[in-house]
Amino acid sequence: MLAGCEFTCKNPECEHFESGLTMTSPWPIGDIDLVIDACVFDEFKEKLIERKTNGRKYAQIQFPDTIKVAVAGYRISFWSPEGKTIWAYDIMATDLEDIDKKIANDLSIPKKCPTTDGELLNFSEAIDKGITCTSCKVATIQNRWFTNEN
Repeated sequence: MLAGCEFTCKNPECEHFESGLTMTSPWPIGDIDLVIDACVFDEFKEKLIERKTNGRKYAQIQFPDTIKVAVAGYRISFWSPEGKTIWAYDIMATDLEDIDKKIANDLSIPKKCPTTDGELLNFSEAIDKGITCTSCKVATIQNRWFTNEN
């Protein structure tokens, strides 16, 4: 099941009050041209076209996926607690079962934060450990969501 979590600062004294960041579980990606064709939101379509122009080959598949874009792989996200950054990487695996093995064997995916050399937390670990606001350092509130897509 695909899932995501919005981590929102609820500290009224913080400059980032009521804002935050979103992480997802490994999310299916497809050929960017097909994802652009399937996109029904003009605002998102413009961003996808911009990313394609800048060299991006794949994009996250939006749901519901009415034209059934073929899954080419998965985009995985990591949180760097020290660097206060989300790092995202594309894994060319068509089965979720292969993701952990692919991550372990893919030398292009760092095991530590590229900027701080600190730990990287995957989606599940970020939920378990929590994320603090990048500004005030207070624990964020988690709003988890799920899809019924596989």
